[in-house]
Amino acid sequence: MSDAVIAGKAAWRRLRDREKSSWEDWMLIAEALVVGRTRAMMTAQRNKPVGTLYVRAIGQWLKQNDLHEINPAERYRAMLCLERREEIETWRAGLDEAKRRKWNYPAAVWAHWCRHTKAKEAADAPRQHDAVTQREADLVFQRSHPTRRTEDERKPIL
Repeated sequence: MSDAVIAGKAAWRRLRDREKSSWEDWMLIAEALVVGRTRAMMTAQRNKPVGTLYVRAIGQWLKQNDLHEINPAERYRAMLCLERREEIETWRAGLDEAKRRKWNYPAAVWAHWCRHTKAKEAADAPRQHDAVTQREADLVFQRSHPTRRTEDERKPIL
């Protein structure tokens, strides 16, 4: 087990038991989640975090590491914050102490950072794996509805 996972598990226990959020703990959790995502992608033999095999693998990893109680939205926002950590921490350094204490939950940090830095466009920009997920959904739909044929498939074979 990596140091990041051990630190992330300890941070989650502190957050869960105290019910008091800490930015530093959320970043430790996000680092552990990145390790988990990478391992799950390797287990599922995927190069993107999508698909049934990946979902099963990440679910197992989360349970094995006692991080399965973290809400998926919290995991998502924590990982977004980790991706932009340097920029967010620079922005947080300019906040007064009261706001830093108040805005330490990943969803709050992300929302306020986007609002204050006008990075909303970056936050709302479609990510590449969203397009992959939509293509996968389209393929599953097409396979489960074989009566739907493309124009080329309707042409008689000579």
